Amino acid sequence: MKKVLNFVVAILAISLYSCGKDDKKNDAPNPFIGTWKLDQYIDRGVDKTNDCNQKSTIVFTENMIIINSHYTDRTNSCIPETIEYNYKYTDGKISSIMVVKSGRLLDDITEFIIENKILTFVRIVDKSQGLKQIERYKKQ
Repeated sequence: MKKVLNFVVAILAISLYSCGKDDKKNDAPNPFIGTWKLDQYIDRGVDKTNDCNQKSTIVFTENMIIINSHYTDRTNSCIPETIEYNYKYTDGKISSIMVVKSGRLLDDITEFIIENKILTFVRIVDKSQGLKQIERYKKQ
């Protein structure tokens, strides 16, 4: 009887240990997933936020970024443009951003940061002069 009881306790201990290991493997959810709306656009240190570019959104799915930008052309028309990117989210960071149509790896995006429910997207415009474009988005 003692042998059976020891066997049952051993199986139960192994089962509980295995469940605990599985629980630790679950990563935290990707905080980027969702739709983000442009709140501010700064180009080379100048705030260029306007009614047109504030229509822009970024949509994050598990492995794709869909940027729906709006910009003003020379005739003052608000022009929409959509670009899709594949990306990887690992260790709390976005990496390996690639344009879907061309397969070109994006190397001018330095960071995506979320602080106080604001997504900041930084793109290097001129490395030698340290010029950047900064876009800030609010989650919808």
